[in-house]
Amino acid sequence: MKKTLLTLFSVTAVFACAAAEVDIGGDFTGSGFGGRGFPWYTNSVLKAKVTRHQFNGGIAVELKEVSDKGGQIYGKPVPAAPGERFTLSVQAKGKGTGRLELLLYNKENRYAGSVSSADFPVTEEMVKYTKEFVIPSQPGAKEPAFVRVGLFVAPGGDIWFHKVSLVQDKK
Repeated sequence: MKKTLLTLFSVTAVFACAAAEVDIGGDFTGSGFGGRGFPWYTNSVLKAKVTRHQFNGGIAVELKEVSDKGGQIYGKPVPAAPGERFTLSVQAKGKGTGRLELLLYNKENRYAGSVSSADFPVTEEMVKYTKEFVIPSQPGAKEPAFVRVGLFVAPGGDIWFHKVSLVQDKK
């Protein structure tokens, strides 16, 4: 009995160490949007009005689409390799449609595509959305070396994002 419990504990401990939360600034603290100390940036094509709000003991970022293509903010680069798993979670409320994305960049820091969740409708109640991603293998110049978290709002949307979390599975 003791040996079985010890073995079970050891396996659980190893598994628990295999996944780690990545610091992506998902609490939206820091000074200035896209400035030093705040690792979130607006997309120059998918434009959005970004406003930070005090919310539920923390900070939420309101993303209001201002172009007909939708709006997006994205985070700082995180090292990644093909086959690695990431779990992205965020709480969101508002109106319209949202999407979670991992934007892929090669070793020269050039955009190489993305993996994304299905679009999801957002309501006035804060709800947690979670999506697991596997980094694809794209040999050659598009081979991913980094990912950036992308938070997207569809045309006409106005969404508050809160408590963004990215967990990297190191299996």
